[in-house]
Amino acid sequence: MTEKILNILTTYKSSINIRDDYLDTEKLNSFIPTSHNVELLEEYFEVVLNRQQKSILLSGAYGTGKSYLISILIGLLAGKFNSNKIDVLLKKIELFSPHFTNKLKAERNKKYLIVFPKDVFKDFKQGISLGIKEAIKENNIELEDSSIHKAMKNKIQDWEVNHKIFFQTLKKCLKGKNICIKNFYQQIDEFSPQAFKIFEDLYPKVMGGERFFPENAISTVPELLDAFEKAALNKKYDGVLYDQKIVQMFVA
Repeated sequence: MTEKILNILTTYKSSINIRDDYLDTEKLNSFIPTSHNVELLEEYFEVVLNRQQKSILLSGAYGTGKSYLISILIGLLAGKFNSNKIDVLLKKIELFSPHFTNKLKAERNKKYLIVFPKDVFKDFKQGISLGIKEAIKENNIELEDSSIHKAMKNKIQDWEVNHKIFFQTLKKCLKGKNICIKNFYQQIDEFSPQAFKIFEDLYPKVMGGERFFPENAISTVPELLDAFEKAALNKKYDGVLYDQKIVQMFVA
């Protein structure tokens, strides 16, 4: 008799992992909205869609549903679902805001690339670089040629000034291909695809097996983000969203 009255949610667990749960349709459909969190969702949704230049701080005690709310937000913005897959969630939201539900359905073709910076590092650039590298691999993103070649040149120039052994090893490897360093620099400046293939092949020989990832070689974080976001737009994404841990990682 009890089984006919109560329906135990199989999706329940003590905490939410945003990366694991934001694409889980069962988790999204199990969300229990309130008028307050629907208002928050709508506000955040509008900030993203309208590209508003503002910051929003979401704070609350442990267990109040912050991560769940963010999972819902980026799940709606990731462009992975049609209305049928999350119809239960949409019906729940509609009880509080039919207007917002209609907007969600109208904007269902929007697609944002979600990046999860690695929060195991104290260095900001390293954390976000590895997050972007993972997003590049998972979503088949390619940085623009100009960014790649700029990263190559920055890396070689760094070797020339600060790591003479690496620079000499590169010159020796290039000589084996009948290429002098001056001509190789020229090929890089001309954005030659062949230059990148050569450097990608020689880099492990210079660095003891390590592979070359252009996103790690770009000199500054703004340059890295700019190059990556342009590449995402070229893949028809409407924008890039960085998980909120990017803020949590580096708060003193």
